[in-house]
Amino acid sequence: MLLWEASDTGIQARAAPFPGYFDSGADILLSANEAALAAIYTAVDGQLFYAMRAGIRNGDIICYMLSRRCELEVQGFDELLDALGFAFMGACR
Repeated sequence: MLLWEASDTGIQARAAPFPGYFDSGADILLSANEAALAAIYTAVDGQLFYAMRAGIRNGDIICYMLSRRCELEVQGFDELLDALGFAFMGACR
């Protein structure tokens, strides 16, 4: 798997073995087919999130959220989730 890790020093990507969804330690896991990967590779003009969002919508990318939304927001993932098209309304009262 390609593991992206965000820290105080920035984002780093590295290849890592895939030990399974929950043992991976990932908060969000994306699984993309070849068509989606090709679209992502060609999105060098700043349209990366558009390409990823389109892939999620048409089923070429499957997104697994392995942590709750509130936990992801505390870690700073709220803008990423919005960019990928995951709008959450919160609790209905």
